[in-house]
Amino acid sequence: MRHGMMIELDKCVGCLACVSVCKERWDSGRGVARDWVATFEHGSREKGNLGITFYPGLCMQCEDHPCTLDCPTGATYANENGVVVVDPEVCIGCGNCVTMCPYGARTP
Repeated sequence: MRHGMMIELDKCVGCLACVSVCKERWDSGRGVARDWVATFEHGSREKGNLGITFYPGLCMQCEDHPCTLDCPTGATYANENGVVVVDPEVCIGCGNCVTMCPYGARTP
């Protein structure tokens, strides 16, 4: 079974709950978060129409998990349930997984 999270972008307020829940559920380790929320400002404060749009970047848990293919230490791998995890004790921060992610969901 593949895992994923659906986010209704028009309702996202940038609270980071999706990041928190994913981190807690998959126990990604202290100081490790593979998910993020980007903030985009539009309009202008001077014109009184400044707005903010939030865009969550979440691991899509690809079936073939390309981010695991070029990890020189094996720190990024798919566990027995097929969930992509990162071992922070083994990760050397090379960024290969970031480059390999087709969704741009990985961060260094």
